[in-house]
Amino acid sequence: MNEFALRPPPLRRVPRRRPGTAVQSTVRAVVRQAAPLLAALLLALAGCQGEKQNTGSEGTAAVPIAIGAAPGASFSGTVGQAPASSFYSVTTPTGLATRVITLTNLTDDADLAVFTDAGFASKYCSSSTGGTATESCSPPSPVDTAALYIQVKSYSATGTTYLLTVN
Repeated sequence: MNEFALRPPPLRRVPRRRPGTAVQSTVRAVVRQAAPLLAALLLALAGCQGEKQNTGSEGTAAVPIAIGAAPGASFSGTVGQAPASSFYSVTTPTGLATRVITLTNLTDDADLAVFTDAGFASKYCSSSTGGTATESCSPPSPVDTAALYIQVKSYSATGTTYLLTVN
């Protein structure tokens, strides 16, 4: 045999791996890290923030609908069947004199609540007259917050429409 003849290199024994093991473990690690963020994102996109979905209603507690600036803001709104709520925000100049927030033209029963914070935790005032009667409340004067946050809560089996006004 010619000493310059080409010979294949000797075969090395490579440890045997199951197909896809490295990729699967990488995917598992990424999913484990991203799962809480994905869950929060899906809840935010669904607009439910871990609560029942607010079907037939407007805005969420996390993202209320901005209806303008006081005084003079108004909005034709709707809220789904009980226990659904619609959520709104209205900007207010600091030191604004007492305002009246009203729900009129109700087609069924809903209550009104006004809050000082975006978390809808610190209630300024509320109204629960029942039926289709006008709901109204007046925050203490002067208003010392840059915005008021309004919740309209349904007590109707079918939902209701209304006119929300801040004067």
